[in-house]
Amino acid sequence: MHLIESVNNPKPHTVVNENGTPPTHPYDIGLFYNSMEKLSDSQMYDILKHIWTPGSDYKFPIRTSYGKARKFIFSWFQKFPWLAYSGLLDGAFCIPCVFFGRRVGSNSCKLERLMMCPLVDWSIATRRFNDHQCKSEIHKTSLLTMQIFISVMENEIKPISQIQSEAVEKQVSKNREKLSSIVKTTLLCGRQNIPLRGHRDDSSDYDAKNCGNFQAMLDFRVDSGDEVLKQHFQKAPRNATYRSKTIQNDLISCCGEIITDQILSDIKDAKFYSILADEVKDCSNKEQMPVILRYVDKDGEIQERFLQFIHCDTGLSGKALTAKIMNLLTQNFKLEIRYCRGQCYDGAGNMAGKFSGLSSRILSINTLALFTHCSSHRLNLSIASSCQIQSVRNMMENVTKMCYFSISILNASCC
Repeated sequence: MHLIESVNNPKPHTVVNENGTPPTHPYDIGLFYNSMEKLSDSQMYDILKHIWTPGSDYKFPIRTSYGKARKFIFSWFQKFPWLAYSGLLDGAFCIPCVFFGRRVGSNSCKLERLMMCPLVDWSIATRRFNDHQCKSEIHKTSLLTMQIFISVMENEIKPISQIQSEAVEKQVSKNREKLSSIVKTTLLCGRQNIPLRGHRDDSSDYDAKNCGNFQAMLDFRVDSGDEVLKQHFQKAPRNATYRSKTIQNDLISCCGEIITDQILSDIKDAKFYSILADEVKDCSNKEQMPVILRYVDKDGEIQERFLQFIHCDTGLSGKALTAKIMNLLTQNFKLEIRYCRGQCYDGAGNMAGKFSGLSSRILSINTLALFTHCSSHRLNLSIASSCQIQSVRNMMENVTKMCYFSISILNASCC
């Protein structure tokens, strides 16, 4: 009877040996010891529960060793419960090491006897069994693994992978609960246009008089009864409170990504869009170009949504700005330029130039992306030019005063 055949069909059957010796029991460990990696968990469990152990009346074969007749002793089963005897090979095996030794031991090759092949020298058997039981770390680990395996298969305990998965899910849930209040505070500051930072915003200054709006709002949540946040601030390590300026930036970036994804989803649903852009210098004297997309939402309302500032570090030429916008739309936002139906910029040559401006370059890619000079910019140019006339300048001064007066009346009525 071949070992592979018994592994592929491990159901009880009588194995007739070709050499004429007594039939081998179908659950003799000698049939499976060298093919454990090919067995499924259910097959391994079946063999473990029915592994053959000879009875007290079994006649063990006699071997001659150093001129003395020796054989396997039945009492070894009581002294070493992990022991198994193979009538097919007339040798002893360690059950847990045979089944799990290769899985738990990187140096399992050291246990050649009792695991890789049977122990057949009965003159040293007792010493080898004691050493194996007391000194082998692989044996101890394999024995524990076997006990856990049987408990899992009998549904007494959950599988280790399931226990680990549940522990991870529980920890993730706790972390999300802690972050919930911090994220809500960040969103509140964003919606109400409240700056987050104070004079100092380092971990050493959380107790300062003015540590910033964000820190003050978190402390206010704790004072208002947020026990989860309170316990988090009291017990968390100082490098894991999630309230530092670095975490604030990370949370703002996460919120920005979610908002941008939602806007892009609406634009893709609308399919068609127009581009609005204008370069301007910031307070650090660096050229920035805000990009706004205009589209019609599913309710038929016209929307204009700011998406991103582009740093014009490659220059302000029409070619450079075209590369920046095309990369932003097609690579970052995954929008197709063929669905662009309009462009709106100021009248500068690099933006509105007929031959090499930004508008003409995009128009050469998509002939339906028509350019329109920004109406607000044209109005500003018209007013600036008209103010050279005294009567127009006086009229604009009166309009400005009326606007301030109307706003003050409105604010007073709201108080």
